[in-house]
Amino acid sequence: MRATLLLAACVLPFAACSGVKTFELGLHGDTTLNPNEDNQPNAVRVRVLRLVGEESARAFREAPFDALWSDPITAGNVVIDSSPLTLYVPPRKERVTVAVKDVPAKVTHFGVLGLFNSPVTGKDRVVIERGNFDALEVWLHDSVIDTRAPSAAATAPAATGKPGS
Repeated sequence: MRATLLLAACVLPFAACSGVKTFELGLHGDTTLNPNEDNQPNAVRVRVLRLVGEESARAFREAPFDALWSDPITAGNVVIDSSPLTLYVPPRKERVTVAVKDVPAKVTHFGVLGLFNSPVTGKDRVVIERGNFDALEVWLHDSVIDTRAPSAAATAPAATGKPGS
């Protein structure tokens, strides 16, 4: 019994400081999201990658989309912690909440990648620093991904149809 208590006293402080955390990601799909050839909105497949290090975040920003989508581990110097989380975001202004679970301390950034019908180069992804992940939400409109503060996302004006708007 004494050995069990001693072991628990030694192990628990390390478990609490392990840096493993669950993050909540808010995603918003605008009613202009991912228009098809008839200009009708469509859901977007989104992937969330756990990036390890500043070099990995930079490589994620610069890597070709197809390489990131199909095999992010071999795309440049992108180092990920686990398999990408893939989900669909509908073209509604409702918030979709996703729990990104069991994120170890070595994860420094998150890469969010959108598979659009007509992607805008460089606007099909965002990188969010770990420290800002709970403070920002991802807003998808037209064929673009942006990040905004939660209050700004809730009151954001409709997209103008211009890339990056």
